[in-house]
Order: sequence, then structure tokens, then C-alpha cells
Amino acid sequence: MVVAMTECCSPKVEDEYGFDLGSMTWKVSTVSEEAQRWFDRGVNWSFGFNHEEAILCFQKAASADPECLMAHWAMAWANSPNYNLPEMAIEEFPSNKLACQHLEKATELLEAGAGTALEQALVIAIKARFESSYEPETEQRARLDKAYQAEMEKVYDRFPDNSHIAALYTESLIQISPWQLYDMDTCEPIEEAKIARQVLEKALAADPTHPGLCHYYVHCMEMSTTPEVALLPSEPIRNGQVPDSGHLFHMPAHIDILLGRYAECLKVNKKAQIVDKKWCDARGSMNWYLLYRLHTVHFIVYAGMMLGDFQSAIDAARDIRENFPVEILHVPEKADWFEGFLTTRYHVLVRFGKWETIINEPYPEPQELYPFVSTIVAYSKTVAYASLREVEKAKETLSRFRELRAKIPETRRMLNNLCSVVLEIAEGFAVGEIHYREGKFEEAYESLEESVRHYEGLLYDEPWGWMMPPRHPLGAFLLEQGEYERAEKVYRADLRPARRGVGNPNNVWSLVGLRDCLARKDDEASKLEKEQIDRKLRDIRAETNVEVRASCLCALSLVSA
Repeated sequence: MVVAMTECCSPKVEDEYGFDLGSMTWKVSTVSEEAQRWFDRGVNWSFGFNHEEAILCFQKAASADPECLMAHWAMAWANSPNYNLPEMAIEEFPSNKLACQHLEKATELLEAGAGTALEQALVIAIKARFESSYEPETEQRARLDKAYQAEMEKVYDRFPDNSHIAALYTESLIQISPWQLYDMDTCEPIEEAKIARQVLEKALAADPTHPGLCHYYVHCMEMSTTPEVALLPSEPIRNGQVPDSGHLFHMPAHIDILLGRYAECLKVNKKAQIVDKKWCDARGSMNWYLLYRLHTVHFIVYAGMMLGDFQSAIDAARDIRENFPVEILHVPEKADWFEGFLTTRYHVLVRFGKWETIINEPYPEPQELYPFVSTIVAYSKTVAYASLREVEKAKETLSRFRELRAKIPETRRMLNNLCSVVLEIAEGFAVGEIHYREGKFEEAYESLEESVRHYEGLLYDEPWGWMMPPRHPLGAFLLEQGEYERAEKVYRADLRPARRGVGNPNNVWSLVGLRDCLARKDDEASKLEKEQIDRKLRDIRAETNVEVRASCLCALSLVSA
């Protein structure tokens, strides 16, 4: 049986820290109550992927007790590569230099006999993950991660009943292939994912509220064919097991969004948004954790769009814009990761057919600081002009879109996907809109089908790397032209269960489209299915503030109304 670690608390000592990390403790070898308290805080932050705050805590633990072996181990752990940041820096976070400095001290303590057998084993294991002469972006990283995973396997074999060790071993397994735990064609798990699932399920059976186990189980199952099995194990973190960890609050939304639970996704991310704001207000935004805060708000935008909740989506996009530290765009490696979040406003405006607003939107200045945003603005204007039947202006703006697209750095990305790949979707989308207004219906369908192929070819991500499924305008145009059977196939494909992220079950737009297709059929099965969809739509409308009348508000009949 795995030893439960989350029921007891370290001794409560009042201080002015200001963050509540819950009750989980990991008793380590130290005579200092203060060191233990800071160590526990750091562990909880680390399991919630706020590694920068964890480092502050572990530094305080090491200061309170310089002879605490695990404080130095933890400094290396928090500076390690992680599932969302798989590479290291030399000096900046995650810092190879800082990790190696603390491992030197840990080695001295180890040689002096400090620590328990478990603690000593962890130090030996993590030493395999670092080399003082480190070169980022080389094969060295993969070799070191594999060596660490092999060492953690030995630790787990010795201490299989310790839930912290189970979490750390799992972390080492999924780190071998971040975001690629399953074959994207067959949906079969890689070997490390198979082992990780076995380890996690055994550990969770005995310690179901351990934040690290709950967190990693979501990552282990989200790309599987059965993501729903992670719903129950993620409930503790959904309900605030670590009250001030916004990322842990957010994690169950990875499963919600795959299952079409958009209302639940909104609720949990709005909680996380509040919690993350508290931390960012205290620590500022020029840090890597900003990525997690933006990721949470990005989820609100996406879920709001899928649910038809304009207000939630536009408010979240505004939050991103108003709380975005522009200075981060002056740091190229960070600009590559962060700029994409600023595009969310334009996706919301396209989604909800705010054509005049889009046309009146200025391009961001200076444009060289916002190459991806500028390109998305041009895309949105192209769609807006086309929707308003101003075809020549749409063509002019499409040309500008292509010019701007060519200026985007090759390294710029929307999380797991490069912008160059994502913008293939925008190209087909915009061209399809123009062809449709020109009366070239088959050409429009072909362009949008090409957009669909690029959409489905994206690397796995949550939310998906493009905010509005191109099947939505495709279905709307087919339906408008009386191509009911073709439209029905499009909507059913969009509503299918999310496998490897593709599929948008329960989204209001395709439900409306499918309902309208079924309304043209007279058979009893179609009538029954239409009634079921109508009931589902009534439930969805109780959560939203927009009456959805077509799968895309670019439909001519709606624009003309």
C-alpha cells in the first residue's frame, strides 16, 4: 500500500507569507521547523508547476537549515526541465548553474552521511540529470533526462509505497516525451506513458488527494482515448486541495475541454484566474509563470467561444490584453512563447461576427514587436470584409495578411505549434470566405477543407492551436446552399469525441448546424435526434448570453438580416 502523505500538516507557525498551500507535507531531515515549513511550501508549488515561487521557498529552507540535504536537492529539482519547459538555461531559470551549485552542497552532505536512505537516493538520482558543462538545445538534454528517469526507476523500486516518490518517478517518465505520450495516429501510449499510468493509479488508490499525483494523472490521460477516467482523480485539485495554486485549480479543465464540458471549464478557470492574479500582483509578471496565467485565461476565451458565451470570452481576452507586460516582447525567446496570447481578442470578434468592430480595429504598433498579432488582425479583417460582401477590400487585406505572415520569426509559436503552421489554417479559412462571396462555392469548400486538414494536423495542445474550427464556416456555407447531407457530415465530424485533441463535442455551433440539417429530414430517427439536440441547446443557452443561429455568423443569410 502507498503511504498517504496528504493527511497531516507540518507544525503551524505563523508568518507573513500570505499564500495558502494546503495541508500536504513531506517530512524531511531537518532540525528547523522553519526549513520544514518552507520546504513543504516549495514542494506544493512545484507540483503545481510554479517553479519560480518554489525556488524562493527552497532557498529559504536552505537558509534556515544549510545542512538540510533535501533543501539542496529541491533547488536542483525546481531548476530542472519540466513538462512545459523541457529545456534549461545556463544561468536564468531554469538554471543549470544554480542547480549544480546546490548539488555540490548536497554531495558534500551526502558524503558526510546526511539524510535518510530515501533522501540520499533522491540526491543520487537527480545528479544524473545535470552536468556542469551544459549546452542547451543539444542531444545532451535528452540523454540526461533518460539517465535521470533510469535512476528514478531505481528509487521507485526501493520505495514503491511512497506517494512523493511515485509522483517524482511519474514526472521523470512523462518528461521523456513531453506532450507526445501517445502515438497521434494510433492513439497508442508510448511505453513511458503505460508505466506512468500504472504507477499513478496504484499511488492514487492510497493517496487520492496528493496534488502531484492528481496533476500528472491529467497529463497522463489527456491524450488517451479515455480522458474521462481522469475526471474523478482530478476532483481534489478542482476543489482547491492547494488553495493558492492557480495552475492546479486549472488542470481539470484539460479534461473538461476534451469532453465538451465547457461550462465546467469556464467555472474552474475563472477560479484559477482569481488565484493567479493574487500571485502575479505579489510577484509581478516578468516571469515564466505568466505563461500559466495566460494559459488559464486562454482557456476561458476558448471555452466561452465553444459555449457561445461572448461576454466570458471577450472579458477574458481583455484581461490578457490589459495585464500583458509588453516589455516581455523585447526578450526574443519569451516573445516567441507569449505574443500569441494577444491574438485572442480577434478570434473572439470573428467567432461572434463583430464585423464592424474588426474593421475599425487598428493594427498594433510598432508592428515589428507584434508580427503574429498583426497577421491575425489582417486575417480577421479579411474575414470581416468578406462577410460584409466587400470582396475587393477582403482581397486587399488578404494580400496584407500574406505580407505580414512572411515577416513572422520562424521560432514564434502558439504554445505547442509554430505560427507558420497555425497560419496555414487562417489562409484556407480566409480564402474560403472570399470564394464564397464570389459565388465560387466549390472553390470555397475546397479552401475550407484544406483549412480543416491543417487544423487536424496540429500538434496536440489545449486549447487547440486554432480557436475557431474551420468546419464551422464550411458547414454553414454547405447548409446555406442546400447541401444538407454534406453539411451533416461536417457537423458530425466536428462533434465527435475529442481524440488526440481533434473533435469538439457538445460545442453549440455544430449542435445548431446539425439540428438544422436534421430539421430537413422526415424520418423518425432524425426527428428524435433533433429533439435531443434541442434539449441540449436549451441547457446550453441557460449558461450563455448569445442566441446562436448558425455554425458561423459569416453565413450570408445572417449578415444580410
